Amino acid sequence: MKTLRIAVATTSLLAIVCAPAVRAQAPGAPRTLASQVAGGYKPVPVMHTVVPAELGCHVETTPGKLTKVACLSAAEIAKYPPPIPCAGADGDAACGMQSTVTPAQQQFGVNRIPITEGFLENTLEQYGSSTDSDFGAGGYSVQLNTNYFSSTTTSVANTTGWIQFAFQNFPGGGGRFCIWNNHWTDPHNPQYSPVCTPYSALPLTARARFTVGGFVCARGCNYISNAPALFGWMHWDTLNANGTVCANCSSGTLWAVAPDTYGLAGNWLQVSGSLLGSGRGSKLTFSGNADDRNVLGATACPIPLSPGWTCNTPQLNAQYADTAGWVTGESNNLYYAPNPNWVSPQAPQSALNCSGGFCSLTAYEIFPE
Repeated sequence: MKTLRIAVATTSLLAIVCAPAVRAQAPGAPRTLASQVAGGYKPVPVMHTVVPAELGCHVETTPGKLTKVACLSAAEIAKYPPPIPCAGADGDAACGMQSTVTPAQQQFGVNRIPITEGFLENTLEQYGSSTDSDFGAGGYSVQLNTNYFSSTTTSVANTTGWIQFAFQNFPGGGGRFCIWNNHWTDPHNPQYSPVCTPYSALPLTARARFTVGGFVCARGCNYISNAPALFGWMHWDTLNANGTVCANCSSGTLWAVAPDTYGLAGNWLQVSGSLLGSGRGSKLTFSGNADDRNVLGATACPIPLSPGWTCNTPQLNAQYADTAGWVTGESNNLYYAPNPNWVSPQAPQSALNCSGGFCSLTAYEIFPE
């Protein structure tokens, strides 16, 4: 289990937590951020060129063209375990951001600014090998997790809801991208209601980049007729040595669309995630030098988003905090950079960029420390 150290300081726009906390050494050599644009870091692709119009599972076979596929059955999903909630300080959700409000906003009656879409872009800038504690070499997950929240739907009142947008990779069993509609009012008996898009296994390689995201299509959103709904998406590709996308390498986009069963719309106040163990609380252990860049983003802009992922209102606000990260039971053995004892190469200090209703946090995890 890692040591959690949190520095508390006021800043603009989102509460941040990393476990262990980012150290305050000077940053190393600057890195090229392929999708850094004016106003902040945006996911790749910058805007969804096509969005599913119905519940279920979809694959973007070519850019801008979706094909609906059969979702995994309940029996198929049950062959491998789900990600699980953290039962105390035994998990590691890596970096997190939490929406809060300023005193000035509170004076005008603003008590919360809900997130509408979030994403995690995860890039293995350096990688040798890794092993999952439960599933062996090749096992891992890429998770974007929400906060726990009290359900606002009348049919499941008094329920603690929690949503995970996660790709899980199981050696010999392929991969799956799921929206996990969870409730764990009883933490010893969590209930899961997933929608999972099947896919083949995706091995971890140096310069592999995964982007896992999700948004809430609340009432009034015109993407789907039976809103509110949860849209989850995953995009992956491989970068060349210069940081650009490898045109001849494997890439693709998966979508899962599920009912917003527990009422995430209006209650989404945190995003967190990283490259973690496959599921059931497993741990992803890296061997040899590893350098993992996490870019976590969130917005409160109305859905559908503008092409630039910006809006004038509402704006996100926050401060450093220590409550956003401990939500999932899966973990890894990485440490947060920068660290002067790790020299090949040194990663820069984490950075928060916020503007136009959108925030992103760039943080590096490394091994060994």
